[in-house]
Amino acid sequence: HLPVRFVPQSKAYLSQCHTGSKMYIDVPTLDGVHGAEQVLDRNQKFVLDTLREYNGIIHWGKVNYHLYSRHDIIESHYPMLPVWKRVREQLDPIGMFHSYFAKKMGL
Repeated sequence: HLPVRFVPQSKAYLSQCHTGSKMYIDVPTLDGVHGAEQVLDRNQKFVLDTLREYNGIIHWGKVNYHLYSRHDIIESHYPMLPVWKRVREQLDPIGMFHSYFAKKMGL
């Protein structure tokens, strides 16, 4: 069971679909099932190592230790990131809403 969904282009600066429509392939796992973390780990390595040539990227809403420190990948897949950072800085100059997740992802 591998759900596939198609998402149209989005105007949101931090949408993976900002530059055009995308196809998502979900790899569901159940919390607590033996081997689930290994499945996610192998899937994420595959996406980063193999599917990058096809502009594939891990969805950052998933647990993904491979993407947290790869700001270069985030920057290459989110071309409006610099604009988003400027807007965020204007709206939140003291970083009150700058979360731990955002910091890990280089946002």
